Amino acid sequence: MALSITNILIYSAQILVLISAAAIGAAIFRLPLARARLAYWRVVVVGSLLLPWVSAVVNTPATSVSPLAVSSIAFRITTETVSRSSPFARFLPLLLILGVVARGAWLAVGLLRLRHLRAHSAPASLGPDVDRLKHATAPSAEFRWHDEVRQPVTFGIRRPVVLLPRRLLDLPVDAQQAALCHELVHVARRDWLWMAVEQAVQTAFWFHPAMWWALGQVHLSREQVVDDLVIRMTGRRQPYLRALLAFAEGPATPVLAAPFIRRGHLMSRVREISRHSTGSPLRLALLGASLIVVTLGAGLGAVSALPLQRRDSKPTVYEPGNGVRLPSVIKEVRPNYTEEAKQARLEGTVLLDCVVASSGIPRDIIVARSLDDVFGLDQAAIEALEQWRFKPGTKDGKAVDVHVHVEMTFTLK
Repeated sequence: MALSITNILIYSAQILVLISAAAIGAAIFRLPLARARLAYWRVVVVGSLLLPWVSAVVNTPATSVSPLAVSSIAFRITTETVSRSSPFARFLPLLLILGVVARGAWLAVGLLRLRHLRAHSAPASLGPDVDRLKHATAPSAEFRWHDEVRQPVTFGIRRPVVLLPRRLLDLPVDAQQAALCHELVHVARRDWLWMAVEQAVQTAFWFHPAMWWALGQVHLSREQVVDDLVIRMTGRRQPYLRALLAFAEGPATPVLAAPFIRRGHLMSRVREISRHSTGSPLRLALLGASLIVVTLGAGLGAVSALPLQRRDSKPTVYEPGNGVRLPSVIKEVRPNYTEEAKQARLEGTVLLDCVVASSGIPRDIIVARSLDDVFGLDQAAIEALEQWRFKPGTKDGKAVDVHVHVEMTFTLK
């Protein structure tokens, strides 16, 4: 359990380092094309997901053969009562799982909501010009009216639907067509499927603000790509900007539906449409290469500086002497004297065998000499030792794994 919690924290830190470096790199080496930014942020998110595998490759220890030498070190304590384990260690994994379940349930409710909206919507007939645009862009799309939506939203894969608010008819015809073209481009690009995958990633990392921010950059870049395609298809910017402004102040859209615009993205999208810069292919290639170097360097640096702990790795275990020094205790937790053992008037010593890792954390704890395996004193000693922390043993000044014995004495006062 402790190893899992530690790796969750380390992995979260790795993601934070990678995404922070990616954000700094994106601010310095600004990619002028929205589709290049979309590809970049997708690579960053995928790279974040692959960090554990990269860490496993980069931090695989070199194979070595060394005899397992056992040294002895004793820590005697007298105790009556103490808490069994850290509440943080017990409840963090449960909290993470509950968060995933809760957000998964929220998304499931969102899917049911979309199904309800679809079932209670009415077919929309928007004229021959829109029909020609639909057949040329996304023939499988279906336009439908619904009074509860306040801006156009798109969802579905096999039977994609574009739900339209009645207030769309209040816009000029050219702005209406620009808004409809935006939704049809989403359908043609199968963006709803991408969004569903991103929502799944966001659910798994519900606790990580950096991952949410990176996924937000993916969404913004995708919308800017669609903006560029719409302007190319319609040949006009002002009607499209008018449609964006008209729907920017609307309420939140249903969960899992791709909205026409998010309020927080308005300024970025308007600025990108107004700028409309492309840059030379050479400049784009140089910027992309620079970003790749920054991102790869940050990722490799993160997994090297913050390696995940490996339960199955078998580093060399040393004994004192020949440059090896024993670990020393820096945090000691007293074991719990169980009520059953007190009533049985049990006293004595439990001898534990463990390896103090180079991180200072004891592992591979076993009972070398039992005192009580009925009323829980042996297990209490193990649970206490799991919470001990050591200044690790060293060999030639470098922290190494050392095999030690820890002796815990239970005495009734």
